[in-house]
Order: sequence, then C-alpha cells, then structure tokens
Amino acid sequence: MGTGSDAAKDASKIVLTKDDFCATLATVKYGRNIYDSVRKFLQFQLTINVVAMVLVFMGACIFGEDVLTSVQILWVNLIMDTFAALALATEPPHDDLLLRQPQNRDESIINAQMWRNIFGWSIAQIVLVFVVLIWGQDIFELPYDASEKIVFIDDVPTNKLIIYTVAF
Repeated sequence: MGTGSDAAKDASKIVLTKDDFCATLATVKYGRNIYDSVRKFLQFQLTINVVAMVLVFMGACIFGEDVLTSVQILWVNLIMDTFAALALATEPPHDDLLLRQPQNRDESIINAQMWRNIFGWSIAQIVLVFVVLIWGQDIFELPYDASEKIVFIDDVPTNKLIIYTVAF
C-alpha cells in the first residue's frame, strides 16, 4: 500500500498508491474483462483466418483458380476486424469475474477449449462454404459457366463472382 514502508515498497512487485480496496477490486474486474475480451477476439480472428486460408488453398486445388480475389480477401478482413473490434470494446465487466481464480502466469492465452472451438467452427464454416461453391448455382438458380472469369464484365459481376462472394 502507499502508506507502507519504503523497504516493503522496494521488495514488492506492485505498489498500490491508494488505500482504497474498492478501486483495487474494480481494477481486477476490468483487467479480467480485458483478458477475456482479448481471448474472444483471438478465437474469432483465428477461426476466420483458418477458414480463409483453407478456402483459398483448397479452392485453388479443387477449382484450379482463386476462389477469392485479393480485393475480396481485403474486404473480408476489413469487415471481420471491425466486428471483432466492436465485440472487444463493448462487453462490460460483470461481478462473476471476481469469483474465479486468477490466471496462472505460465498459462497460454489460447487454451484447449479455444483450440477446439477454433477448429470445430472452422470445419463447419468450410463445409458450408464448399456446399455453396459446389452447389451454389443450383441453390441460387444462377446460370453458371465454369470457364467464366471471376471478374466484372462491363461493370457487372459475373455469376461465378456472385457465387464466390456469397460463399464467403
């Protein structure tokens, strides 16, 4: 505490400047909330990036072309980063955070449950995306030509580009 001796302050790792335990309690609550929010943000970002990497790689192997253009990948990152940042910044702390034990210093920020969630949701999204890529022309009743380019023709997107965009 700030009123302690200089020897105690020098020996400690943390020195509280005020003797207000309520402020210390609020600091712990907000710190744990930030830690949880960062973990959620990382889980979301890793899931989206795993899906994007697998989609681009497998799409090139299966279809022989880029499934997403570089502009589409940039748009996906822009949109996903925006939503993730909003989720990171808007969740208020709750009192239940004070009931759990503190995190171990040596514990990884991404635990086994998070890895299961990342890979589980990635697999589910990849399956859904490939269903739309393979059967999208039938689902959306779009005429589809596999030899068609994935670009805009006369400022109109091709049906292939529409299906690829809807898939992601």
